[in-house]
Amino acid sequence: MSRSPSRISTVLLTVLAMVIAMATAALSSGAAVAATPPDQAKVPHYFGPWPNWANSPLTLNKASVTFDGTGTGASAVAQVDPATGGITSIDITAAGQGYDAATTVTVAGGTTAATATAEVSTSDVVTGFTNVVPGAGYTAFKVDLTGGVDLAGTGNAAATAIGSGGVDAVAVTDAGSGYSMPTVDFDYPDDPNGTQAAGHVECVEATDCSHASDATVSIARVVVDEPGSGYTTAPAVTIRNGTQYDPINFPEGTAAATAKATLELTAVNVLEFGKGYTSAPTVAITDPAGTGTGASATAVTDGGAITAVAVTDPGAGYLTPGMRKFVDDLPTLCSPADCPDAGKYLPTAVPDAKKYTDTSVTPSRDVAADEYVIGLVQYRTSFSSDLPPTLVRGYVQLTRGTPPEASTSPWRTSSSTVRRRRSSSTACRPTASPRPSTSGRSSPPPRTSPPGSSSATSCRPAPTVTCSCPSTAR
Repeated sequence: MSRSPSRISTVLLTVLAMVIAMATAALSSGAAVAATPPDQAKVPHYFGPWPNWANSPLTLNKASVTFDGTGTGASAVAQVDPATGGITSIDITAAGQGYDAATTVTVAGGTTAATATAEVSTSDVVTGFTNVVPGAGYTAFKVDLTGGVDLAGTGNAAATAIGSGGVDAVAVTDAGSGYSMPTVDFDYPDDPNGTQAAGHVECVEATDCSHASDATVSIARVVVDEPGSGYTTAPAVTIRNGTQYDPINFPEGTAAATAKATLELTAVNVLEFGKGYTSAPTVAITDPAGTGTGASATAVTDGGAITAVAVTDPGAGYLTPGMRKFVDDLPTLCSPADCPDAGKYLPTAVPDAKKYTDTSVTPSRDVAADEYVIGLVQYRTSFSSDLPPTLVRGYVQLTRGTPPEASTSPWRTSSSTVRRRRSSSTACRPTASPRPSTSGRSSPPPRTSPPGSSSATSCRPAPTVTCSCPSTAR
């Protein structure tokens, strides 16, 4: 007896279940243990206010550098080899003052300690800048240091520096047209430790033009809300209709507005400390490609500064473990009767063979169908052996393979019938948390602990869905 319609319906269910399973099936066995017990009120989950655990455990640099000696004010940042976890270099962020040759360097945070030696200047060097005046209208900053050192002297060298700042103004060069929801984006700063600028627009037709749903508008001006920091050159400005991730098409015959940003100076940093200074150099800040004016700063020189650090032993273990990739086995399929008591797997669903009376024809006829009663349940599962359990939701089968029985429910002429009802009971089993199947049929809850164990299931009452897939008339 042919069952081709049932197979077609099963294929459709298979596609749906595979999508659900890919989103919610756990990818490895066992739950990772967090370094500290998680706050159960804030355990990340897919449908709540906190991000998923999978976005949290990144591989991070945990090295810290300190200097011990007679001086003060020096600081540095260690760079870590991502493959070995050892220290590759140490960058000076502040030279300090008053240090001598006995200064020691400590690099903490590793499983095997790295060692390094500090290079301390015996003559004055440029250690930093004070009295920074921002100026206005810069497209970029060029910092020139002149004087203060005899470059003809043995071992003497000139210092160099770089200027950075934030957005001080945006000039609209073309008002554009056709905007219904204009938004502003600034490029990221040149300094990775800087902050991105932010702003909003005011329109020709109205001051508040953030949601002009009934009419389109043109751009009058861009207001800088946050100037940002770390820009060595002025960022590009994009005035979008909608957002970058949810854009709105411009009506035919309209076009986007254009704008240009300028900068004000907020910081001057040393690139090369120089050597042999007898007085502070003169600082000149210019705009090499624009008309920015008014920025200035004062250089500071001092002796006993730490100008470099040499790594003599890289050590090891200076990276957090993060989340490893491709180290856990993928779950496998199994029939409910043969599924193991432990581990990760995807149990296939078992159809309930049903007979329905089709009264839409004369005489009436019996129609056979494979029926699956499924419910949406909530449970915790671990997506990686490096992650604690995550709260998820998934579909499970609530009945499994009952004998055929007659039904008085009217048969509909569509290829499948879905009847929804609310369940007053909790749709889960006492031995494990339920999870979905990729077989195309909703699955029973998986067993991750032996039957009869005391492990509790975290789930809630769930709505059920009965899917009746017709096979053929009998």
